[in-house]
Amino acid sequence: PHQLNEPSTVALHRGAIVVADKRNGRVVQWLPGSREGLSIAGYGAPLNGINNIGMSLSIANAPDGGLFVVDRSNDRILKVKDSMVEVLGEGLWELRRPLHACATPQGAV
Repeated sequence: PHQLNEPSTVALHRGAIVVADKRNGRVVQWLPGSREGLSIAGYGAPLNGINNIGMSLSIANAPDGGLFVVDRSNDRILKVKDSMVEVLGEGLWELRRPLHACATPQGAV
C-alpha cells in the first residue's frame, strides 16, 4: 500500500519525517525532497527478519540515532538502526501492551 492508513505518531528523525502507519503495520520515512515514503520497519521494509509489526504502534527517537518502534499488539519495543532491528529487553522484560518509549541521554529505556 502506498497510502497511509490511520497514522498514529510522527517524528523528525535524522532530518527525515517518520510516520507510524498504524493500519498498514509499518513505519514510513520521507527523506528531504522525496515524493514517496520508504517503509523502514514492518510491512515492506528490507530488514533482518522482524517485519511483522502489529496494528497498534508508536515511534520515538533513540539517543544513539536509532528509532524506537513500540509494537503494542505484540507486547514489545523494537529498535531500528541502519536497516537492522532488535527487540529490546527480549527475555528480560515482560511488557504488556506498551504505549510509548523514551530513553535517557545515557541510553536507558
